[in-house]
Amino acid sequence: MTLSHDKNTPEINGHKRQFILKDNTVIYGGSLVAIDATTGKVEPATKKTGTFCIGIAEKRADTSKGDTSITVKTGIFGLFGKSGENISANHIGRDVYVVDEETVTLAPTGSSYAGKLFDVSGDIVWIRI
Repeated sequence: MTLSHDKNTPEINGHKRQFILKDNTVIYGGSLVAIDATTGKVEPATKKTGTFCIGIAEKRADTSKGDTSITVKTGIFGLFGKSGENISANHIGRDVYVVDEETVTLAPTGSSYAGKLFDVSGDIVWIRI
């Protein structure tokens, strides 16, 4: 139905959220974090299918040191390198995909969605996750 008046749209402040770590996992603070579609547990983002990028690790978590969960943030982050591509301002608004926990690409083949390209400044690719 098309709106004919203002609407009070509910929202959830989902900027930070806790997730359970996959066994035998180290996730570094500031890195891309992915959730495994099968287990529902999180791991460092890598170029593979079956995972979905959910945000940035707030700080390091290591299961060998007794950590069982990690805080993941969402927002716009500019810590990602380009995968040897010429990603430019012409690509703003396009989907980007995971290469590793700090690098994104425009090519979706064999990878999971990382977010939307928000800006490019020098060697930094800003993405909305």
